[in-house]
Amino acid sequence: MAYSDMITAVHRVNRQTLLLGTQILVVASVMLVTLSPSSAPVLVVGAFAVQTIWLQHDHGDLWAVLRAAVITRGWIALAVFIGYLALRLFPDVETDALPGLVSMAAFTALTFGVFSLSERQNEDVQTAIAQAFLLGFGIAAALHLFELLSGFALRRLLWTWVPLFRPRLGKIDVDGGSVRILVPYIANQSSAMLAALLWPVMLLGTLVARPRWQRLSIWLTVAMAVGAIGLSDQATSKMAVILGAAIWLAASLLPRATRPLLIALWLASTLLVLPAALLAYRGEAYDAPLSFSAKHRVVIWGVTAEKALEHPIVGIGTGRTAALDVSLSPTVKYAAGTTLPIATNRHAHNIFLQTWYETGAMGAILLLLAGLPVIAWIAGAPPRTQPLLAAAFASAVMSASFSYSLLAAWFLATFAITALFCRFAVTVASTHHSEPDA
Repeated sequence: MAYSDMITAVHRVNRQTLLLGTQILVVASVMLVTLSPSSAPVLVVGAFAVQTIWLQHDHGDLWAVLRAAVITRGWIALAVFIGYLALRLFPDVETDALPGLVSMAAFTALTFGVFSLSERQNEDVQTAIAQAFLLGFGIAAALHLFELLSGFALRRLLWTWVPLFRPRLGKIDVDGGSVRILVPYIANQSSAMLAALLWPVMLLGTLVARPRWQRLSIWLTVAMAVGAIGLSDQATSKMAVILGAAIWLAASLLPRATRPLLIALWLASTLLVLPAALLAYRGEAYDAPLSFSAKHRVVIWGVTAEKALEHPIVGIGTGRTAALDVSLSPTVKYAAGTTLPIATNRHAHNIFLQTWYETGAMGAILLLLAGLPVIAWIAGAPPRTQPLLAAAFASAVMSASFSYSLLAAWFLATFAITALFCRFAVTVASTHHSEPDA
């Protein structure tokens, strides 16, 4: 069906039916990306598709709005960084890096497109999406909490009856047709997704006037999400929530400190991460009483930092960390007194260090510059929104500093989703001025 035919068909449908259909899609998408984070790109693409259809349906100026979206300063800063990553693919292109790089470019374009579209939507469309987003998050938080308390009963049932969705062997075992979970971190990605969605949910719950019972239900879902994250095996999401809460409190008590706090955090993450990793590794911090995962990260970060200094200006090339990893080599050496291989692993488990190693100081500086417009936007947002926006930013930085790869499409999608719904919450709040009911 052609785009014009689709718009014509949409116009023939009752508006309330369209709004209900939109809500069903949003609820289903939020639940899907939380319980199956590998599908996270679906929500980014879906957000753009829903916004384009509604804008064209109600106003008809879709292309003019999208053209205006590409001239914003933040889009240009991110585009320069992504363009540099693309250049560093050559001369020997690491094909495994291409999906992540394409995803990064696509998510950037889609995110800024949705920014421009959502603020022009009719109020009833904004309200419908906001309600559905909150409902979807609440259901997803409850299901994730149930999964952790029940030993992943729903996942095991799904994987037993639908083998197509099973994770790779080594994470599960199939005994007599039934699925048995082998690793405790099977749902870590879901915790990461909940941690990303938490802040826009709190923004909507705090900023938008609504009946008291709805506000209480929103905070109940937030409590369930925090409880689920706390019960999970992923320390990074726990630290992200804790840091976000600390920044939220600091920005609430000292509003003028918001911008300096975020700039200091961003500078430390992009520029000081290299000497910090070296200091911890050479100081044998892996001998401290830490979890095995934390000890391993100290070694991974230290080795990555040392190798980054061998190619300080332009790095080894985008996506080549895995190709040069020797952690599984039979000749690999181990940190003294441990079973920790002295190697970089498949990726640095730190987006900022991975940027240094693969793209050098040039990439790190461009990443630094790409983040500054985000901080400037937060500092220029309405005062009542700034503490939670700052918390969302700090939480995202923490997630980026301790967990997955710079080129993991689903992980990149979590940052896009956080940005999308935080901006959406601010937009909705600006158009809803009524006082909440008792």
